[in-house]
Amino acid sequence: MPSPSSINNNSQTKCKLLDWYGSGEIVAEGRWSSNDPTAMVHHIPIGPHAIRVWIDVAKKPNAYLWRPTSEMTCIEEALGSTVAWPSDKVNEMECSSPED
Repeated sequence: MPSPSSINNNSQTKCKLLDWYGSGEIVAEGRWSSNDPTAMVHHIPIGPHAIRVWIDVAKKPNAYLWRPTSEMTCIEEALGSTVAWPSDKVNEMECSSPED
């Protein structure tokens, strides 16, 4: 998958995080923060093909983080914080308008 041509820094865009290990299950819901490879998560750049996301809802609390830290290893521990997640495992959530 090619890298996006623009950088999205809109933390209001809701997204779903899929299991990075390959099951395709939704492990969390959150908000897209950035896909800038130089964006930092806990003092470490996220790098290419990654997205920084805020974790708002843990769907699979025990699912392992893609890049664990000394303080966080699973989704539940990352609630309210940002994590790096593979860009091909982050899906933007559909927003329904009040007229739907």
